[in-house]
Amino acid sequence: MIYSNKTIIILIIIGFISLQGCQQERKAQSKIQTMTFTINTDLLGDSLFLEDIGLSLRAPKNWLRLPDSLQTIIESRLSALTKKETNDSLQKVHLLSIYSLSNNEANMILSRIEFPQQDSSDTLRIQRFKKNIKEQVKTGEVGIADFIANGIPMTQCLIRTPQTTTFKLLYKAKNSFIQCDYIIATNVFQREIRAVESSIGSTQLH
Repeated sequence: MIYSNKTIIILIIIGFISLQGCQQERKAQSKIQTMTFTINTDLLGDSLFLEDIGLSLRAPKNWLRLPDSLQTIIESRLSALTKKETNDSLQKVHLLSIYSLSNNEANMILSRIEFPQQDSSDTLRIQRFKKNIKEQVKTGEVGIADFIANGIPMTQCLIRTPQTTTFKLLYKAKNSFIQCDYIIATNVFQREIRAVESSIGSTQLH
């Protein structure tokens, strides 16, 4: 079954908003480790290069970029929901690109994150990111870890619910913090996880 554009918009917004926090947290290792992600180019699709941010990566194979018109609608809906929040401690999300698997079984959402002005250092911004994650998700299990991949310091939140698994990555590119979400439906997780690992491993800063 092929979903309509309206259904895709609703599913992406629900998936993106509902996975902002956690109920349980696993202890992250105190020492930052270097992670190596196996890259299988046969599992990778479109290349994405954002020159102004100095970032490139490849989407998983068969995950196709949403049309600009749909992305604009999703961003406006997310913005409207964010404006309803009076909590100044929440970071703001600016969508850069969205890739989706057929039937909306998986999504890759790339965003630029704007932190509150009172977070005057990168350390405070990362702490804010983790704190907000812990406070906002009502159900599910999350593991938070810091590591280095391709020379890039990353913070990862791995969030599991009965319906989806989400890899929420935060890292800095030039003067912007980037958040990359991979949201994978449980029924396709085993099939798509290697492609997601390859996509994460393809991330490079220029």
